Amino acid sequence: MILAGAGVVAALYVARLSSAPLSAATLMFVVLALVTGSIAIRLPLVRASLSMDTLFVFALLLLGAEEAAVLVSGLSMSVGELRSGDGGRPGYVLPFNFATGVLSAAAAANAMALVPRVEGALVWGVIAMALAYFAVNAFLVAAAMSQTRGGHVPLRAAMGAVAFTAPAFLGAGCVAGVTVWAVEVSPILGLLVVPLAVLLYATILAHRERLEAAQEHVDEIERLYLPTVAAIAAAIEARDAADGGHHARVQELSLALAEELGLSDASTLRAVRFGALLHDLGRIAISDAVLLKEGELTACERRQLEMHPVLGAELIRHIPFDAPVADAIRYHHERWDGRGYPEGLSGDGIPLPARLIAVAEVYDTVTRSRLARRTMTAEEALVEIQREAGRQFDPQVVAALQGALRRIRHDATPAQRPCSAIKAIASGALSQGLELRMSKALEPTASLAQVLEVAARESAGVLPITAWALLVTTPGEPQRAVATLGDVPLQEPSPDYPLDRAALDVGGWWSLLAHPEGQPSLTLPLPTRAPGCWELALCLSGEPGGELLTSALSQALLHPLTAAINRISEMEAGERLALCDPLTGVGNRLAMERALKRLGATDEPLGLILLDLNNFKGINDHFGHDIGDEALRRVGAALRDIACDSSVEAFRPGGDEFVLLAPVQRRVLELLCVRVRREIAKVELEVTPGELLPMGTSLGRAWSAAPPRDTAALFKAADQDMFADKRANPDRLPRGARPETRRRPSLLPGAQRHQRPPQRCGHLS
Repeated sequence: MILAGAGVVAALYVARLSSAPLSAATLMFVVLALVTGSIAIRLPLVRASLSMDTLFVFALLLLGAEEAAVLVSGLSMSVGELRSGDGGRPGYVLPFNFATGVLSAAAAANAMALVPRVEGALVWGVIAMALAYFAVNAFLVAAAMSQTRGGHVPLRAAMGAVAFTAPAFLGAGCVAGVTVWAVEVSPILGLLVVPLAVLLYATILAHRERLEAAQEHVDEIERLYLPTVAAIAAAIEARDAADGGHHARVQELSLALAEELGLSDASTLRAVRFGALLHDLGRIAISDAVLLKEGELTACERRQLEMHPVLGAELIRHIPFDAPVADAIRYHHERWDGRGYPEGLSGDGIPLPARLIAVAEVYDTVTRSRLARRTMTAEEALVEIQREAGRQFDPQVVAALQGALRRIRHDATPAQRPCSAIKAIASGALSQGLELRMSKALEPTASLAQVLEVAARESAGVLPITAWALLVTTPGEPQRAVATLGDVPLQEPSPDYPLDRAALDVGGWWSLLAHPEGQPSLTLPLPTRAPGCWELALCLSGEPGGELLTSALSQALLHPLTAAINRISEMEAGERLALCDPLTGVGNRLAMERALKRLGATDEPLGLILLDLNNFKGINDHFGHDIGDEALRRVGAALRDIACDSSVEAFRPGGDEFVLLAPVQRRVLELLCVRVRREIAKVELEVTPGELLPMGTSLGRAWSAAPPRDTAALFKAADQDMFADKRANPDRLPRGARPETRRRPSLLPGAQRHQRPPQRCGHLS
């Protein structure tokens, strides 16, 4: 649509061009416009550049050669695009540039025609021409920006992005007006105007570039110095644990005071920025015996301490800050009434950066309990500092303190406040201390629940954690929480909400954890040697201003926890080996004794089943001990399956005897006996090809309603019941006799004759 409109406008002006007079000045400006189509000049004092052909298009419009101006505007933009040599641009760029030039020049020509012919018409004509050209050009460029970026950039936003180029078009219109006036006075003078204008432009631009280069150099020095200075400040604070963040807070409040007072001098602000971070640099030279002394200082010790501003200023005197940083450090303990140190300056004789730092330093000291005997509230500190206005502090700075504090609390956000090396170093020291404390505290823990309790206790006040969970995922099994502490929002996994392992990679919860609204959460992988995939899931407090775990703090938390889990896992694995029968996989005699002691101390009833395998000696004697061991393994597997489905615990105290312990009622115990007989009867061993050995068992039961329990009496009752069961067995064989076996049904003589022939699906036999 734009291209069609531009084509119509171009055709109209081409038709009029044949009857329009062409003067020498017109031809000159046409040639200059086409030649300079690819030259962009940067205007001083504005953040804009302008294609030089626009100047000559405006000159053609001011000469009255509207037809030539419209066509040359489109052609010069196209020539500039061709000369740029960018073959990677889409094919529509060239016709779009032509259309933009034609429509912009046509709008400028019509805008000039609307200006009445009165005194000063040339000035108003230049303004109307430039603004009309800019408006159409900016609208078309903004529309193209919006459309070529998939409509993601609103047209209004795109217009705002090009609006700052308006001064460039006004400047081009003014230069074009001067050029046309000079040509009308004398053609030679007109030819000289353009070089003179270019020379003036180059001079101004060179001066501006030198100023910008000097400012960039200063900014680069500041950018390089600031992290180093912040690291030095952190080193100062490392000598006193109560100093954490003091210098960063003093810097922030000092800069807020400067802003509240309307200070804009770059040198003064730089002195405040660096001086606030380094105001206690001289304390490095003060001995710990004086610096960290508790109680009153002696006169000699006080004189040593009062030398730290001078020492700090001398330490940085040779650093080229390009600002009075040394004075800010040297005089930040001077008083307004002249009773300060080290030189007793007073009033305006104290450098302004030092006066700002003095107020900020005292406010942070008394409110943070750094060296003060008693911590003050913010309101108490403000009242105390206001009381000292005109005596210790500059009254104007004190008057700005309340506004500066309000500015820090309400205007600044954590994202706007500059990052400081102080925070990084303090975080490192904090994480190292946490890791050492937690490693020592976790050494005696014997369970995962204790691990979480100790971790929560040691990290309290350091990490904003409200709930803990240890999660384990093993192949083929759903994720489970093996230990929790606090209100952990667990939910049951379901097929409709599968585990999203990608969530772990971006620090999110696994799907086993719900998402409480407004409460941040975090899941961290634990590289343990224990079986399965372990994660530490945390619920964070989400308090305003609270920060999530940094990388250093995360590692300080994970390393001790991983070591504790590895130790407990290895300990439990060793205990399992000590309590497990290696042949059958059920508990051994030691495990049974512990279970009896544990279950015997409860108020629940206790059932005991004692069983052995029928004619086990005959199995070993006639079929070999390998078959006997396999019989024990198969029976043990059957009992383990029963134990997994209920509260039963299975043990093999020795030989072919097995024991089941179950805290159940008598009726349930009877049902359990029936199930045990049935499951063991399903066990058959192939002793020779086609020869099957069915397993049988004799069992006895005993039951106790409540403690105190006599476990020996229980076993005796179960043993008597088992021998009664043996005597009642009609198929009982003599000890050591060969057990009875049976043949597979398919191998019995004549089995093939009684089998039906195979049938095909869908056909009658």
